[in-house]
Amino acid sequence: MRSNRSTCRAIAAGGAGFFALGLLALGLALGYLTSSNNPRSTTSKVALNNTEVNFLPEVRQNILDLAHDLGFEDLNESDVLDLLAADREPLSYEELIQLQAEPAIDEDTEPVVSKQLTSKIMSSAFSYFEQGINILVENDPDVERSANVSRGINSAISCYKSLKEEIDKKATQTTLDNFFKPPAQNDGDSDL
Repeated sequence: MRSNRSTCRAIAAGGAGFFALGLLALGLALGYLTSSNNPRSTTSKVALNNTEVNFLPEVRQNILDLAHDLGFEDLNESDVLDLLAADREPLSYEELIQLQAEPAIDEDTEPVVSKQLTSKIMSSAFSYFEQGINILVENDPDVERSANVSRGINSAISCYKSLKEEIDKKATQTTLDNFFKPPAQNDGDSDL
């Protein structure tokens, strides 16, 4: 039989970390209901690693049925008991170090990709828009329809064209050399 920690790690490694955490939380929540201090408790007692664990048989079966419904066909009742009892044993120093060294895995988050809209990318996009408009204009027998589409697309992307102009202006800022050039001379009109 596997130890409760290896069972937890095996299930978490299989992409079911939240399932394992849910089972552990359920075990904690059932703590009072299944404890010997509760006079209404109708539990069975199981000794795991010198720790007595009490759990309602119907709760264990519900957890096992849920696990099977989620695709954990190889999970058995002793695995469920191991998971529910895992919180009752303190972690050793080595286990704490190992857990700290393991990277946190969050399955719901995607890596953040920084998007950057450059002048080159916008020029490429404008080229594609222009090619598409030209295909429609050249092949559509209804000139008015293709003209309306052309105007609509150009109107829709005008904000990007303005943004590209701003980016291009910033890229071609004047240098100090432009301020030190001599002024343009007039041809023939000066009497000096």
